[in-house]
Amino acid sequence: MAADLNPDLEFIASLAAVRPLHALRARRQMLAARLAEAPADASQVIERANRARDALLVRLRAYEAAGDAITPSGLRRRIEHLDRRIEAAELQNAAREEWTTQQAGLISEHDQLVQAERVVEARVRQRPQAHLPVLIMERFGPEPSLQRERAGWTAAVTAVALHRQRFGVETDLDRAADGPAAFLGERPGEPAAAASWDFASSKLTALEVEPDVDSGVAL
Repeated sequence: MAADLNPDLEFIASLAAVRPLHALRARRQMLAARLAEAPADASQVIERANRARDALLVRLRAYEAAGDAITPSGLRRRIEHLDRRIEAAELQNAAREEWTTQQAGLISEHDQLVQAERVVEARVRQRPQAHLPVLIMERFGPEPSLQRERAGWTAAVTAVALHRQRFGVETDLDRAADGPAAFLGERPGEPAAAASWDFASSKLTALEVEPDVDSGVAL
């Protein structure tokens, strides 16, 4: 008998099956904003400060071993400053560890959402036609038979499908709109959505620039 599915994988599969990509993305972004409130990881600060302190301690002991009566006062002050810096960073890491323990559920959900997004995106990439309205696919026309033209057609269909799925564009083909907006809706203002729109637009433009009357490209 097959082994039971890991509970996390089962939950990820369930998310990918029932939630649209834009909903997964919105929830993941909300959690990411909350997780960004965690105290910063000070491990590198501790590591660098320890290295600097060790080097200064070597110099200090060299002075003491040589029997110098006067040790540079600045040397001791720098060591004391680094001691305080290390102590503060260790307290910060302790606070981060406590925060991470308290927010373990949110961290786990965020990771699951990231994986569910990947699953859904892979599904869209595998068959983008199934994720687009009929009128849009009619405008694209049938998949070309020639490899080069098919590659451009597939890139455009996939980019449009991914953008619409990621950002919840639910309108059908807008015959009144010009160019890419007919497929993608109006260009959004949010930076990530705008970048996605621009990318899909470039694929549509490339397809439109090099049509072949026998290729089945209908743009």
